[in-house]
Amino acid sequence: MQEKLTIEEITNLSETLKRVGIHGRKSYPRLSTNASAIDRFAAKIVVSKETGCWEWQGSLNKGYGQFCVNGTMTSSHRFIYSYLFGNLPAKGSSMELDHFVCNNTVCCNPEHLELVTNLINRQRRIERITHCPLGHSYSGKNLYVYGNNRMCRKCKRLNDYKRRELSNPNRNRRIFYFTEFDYVSG
Repeated sequence: MQEKLTIEEITNLSETLKRVGIHGRKSYPRLSTNASAIDRFAAKIVVSKETGCWEWQGSLNKGYGQFCVNGTMTSSHRFIYSYLFGNLPAKGSSMELDHFVCNNTVCCNPEHLELVTNLINRQRRIERITHCPLGHSYSGKNLYVYGNNRMCRKCKRLNDYKRRELSNPNRNRRIFYFTEFDYVSG
């Protein structure tokens, strides 16, 4: 079940978060933002009752909501965070917003966002990925680590086999039967 977020709810939440603080941060003064911008923003938000996410219904750019303010495109989660808590560090700085609660890129709920360093954000992103793109688990004997990268052993074996076949197509062909963790030639 989802419901539209009203401007009054955003304002009430803003006042509550300023009073109480969020995630142990001090409260910041509100930016002077065009009132019509926050009205337009609220019209593009749907609140999910299950997750508490403020899901962006507007346009997306690389999976993140995008929003135009005073002729400049910005991320929807960066807009609402700066509207409620003050200026954010410039893009490209070492500080980033992390969707640490929901890991949902279209979520704009400021309670789901945390300002962290780029290193912490990357570490959290790696920890969230528990399976390879083909669905194999990154755990136990199936995990292959090289440098700062992880790979599923099943996929590594398949990639190595394909690479060998492409590099030498005339070699003796063998049929491989892939089991859970290794293969047997037949």
